[in-house]
Amino acid sequence: MQPAGQYLEYFQRLRNFCYFRGCVEDKWRDGYCRKHYHDKRPTSYLYVYAILAKETSPQRVKFGFSNNPKKRIKILEIGCPVALQLLGFVNGARKLEKAIHEHLADFRWHGEWFDYTGEAKRIADLIASGSLIELRHTVFPPEILDTPESKSFEERLAAIAAA
Repeated sequence: MQPAGQYLEYFQRLRNFCYFRGCVEDKWRDGYCRKHYHDKRPTSYLYVYAILAKETSPQRVKFGFSNNPKKRIKILEIGCPVALQLLGFVNGARKLEKAIHEHLADFRWHGEWFDYTGEAKRIADLIASGSLIELRHTVFPPEILDTPESKSFEERLAAIAAA
């Protein structure tokens, strides 16, 4: 085989690899392999949202995460027989969504849908008001929040000044 043919074969094979740097697995979706597909977006662009199904009795609320919650509700409305309302969204990622789901396990109706009563309503209201700090303190155990990263700027300055 000629050298030009070798390069062409090499680059055609390269096109089938995952976009993740150094990964030689075959592409699966959006150019990434199964292992790296979910890690392709930085978590700083993800939001945790609350969506209310208004016409159900009792009302239900869905907690999920998306990089575009407004687009996500439009997608959900396509196959949903009831009207949906985006209550709000806050900066967050999979960990926050998972913590909300675990915190509200007693209110789970099905999948990511919860009865819109009690604590689930309170969490949805916190998301709607954009109270991320209060939301985190509600759903995460205290030992997770007692990290240096969770301390306020003033607390960190005081610790530096004291040292």
